[in-house]
Amino acid sequence: MTVKALNEAEEVEISAAARRTATFQSAAVDIRDYEGDLMFLLASSAGGGTTPTMDAVIEHSPDGVGSWVASGVAFAQVTDAADAFEAVVRTIDDLDPFIRANVTIAGGTPTFDMVIGAVGFKKTR
Repeated sequence: MTVKALNEAEEVEISAAARRTATFQSAAVDIRDYEGDLMFLLASSAGGGTTPTMDAVIEHSPDGVGSWVASGVAFAQVTDAADAFEAVVRTIDDLDPFIRANVTIAGGTPTFDMVIGAVGFKKTR
């Protein structure tokens, strides 16, 4: 087993920090250069609007174009109750080569300032 220093971990941007007001899917992200575990991260302000909700999951695909399915990474629902920060760890071996965020936003004029990313280790060559 190879032990890597934490400062060798690299950020994987899945969905850039932005104010979101509607359901969206991020662009495909290629994770073939990573190994071991990925720590998926969601950070969001409490939602604005009338009874806002945000549900975010990570999907994966063998080709990054179609056949998107749930990866088993799902974040707790975010509402207007409080800011949210959550981390979920998943091994690369359980994921297809491409990932994306699928985020469902609902409520009356909902707004969420949010970002989704991951942290992982690149393969050593």
